Amino acid sequence: MSRFRAVLTATVMALFLLGATAPAALASDDWCDTDPLVVITTPAGNLVPVFNTNGAQGLQHQPAILLSRVSYTVQPVDGGKGTLVKMSVTVPNDIFGSGFPTRAKISTGPMGTLKVLATSTGNSGKPMNMQFTLDVP
Repeated sequence: MSRFRAVLTATVMALFLLGATAPAALASDDWCDTDPLVVITTPAGNLVPVFNTNGAQGLQHQPAILLSRVSYTVQPVDGGKGTLVKMSVTVPNDIFGSGFPTRAKISTGPMGTLKVLATSTGNSGKPMNMQFTLDVP
């Protein structure tokens, strides 16, 4: 009888575990990021690469992220010892929607690693404006 009881207990537990499910993850809950390199030309003509990690909430918006518009202006600071960078990143609206959540992070390493220079959040179709200082003239 104890063997029958063990098999029955194992069967009931297996059925219970099969019935337990994890909560469903929706594609709109995930963030999709890209990380293009932007080379900043300082007022003195120096070239400084920074990583521009752009993201949108919802994997369906990946093509829009790839079409992000990035622009920047530079001006000398600290008596010409550094460079102030004002950067604008715009993730366009797409066929899946407009005004979906977006984010941007400028850093010295890939995917927002090493030194984070600036961050911003916003919505597609509108610019995310950031500014940061480089220690390069």
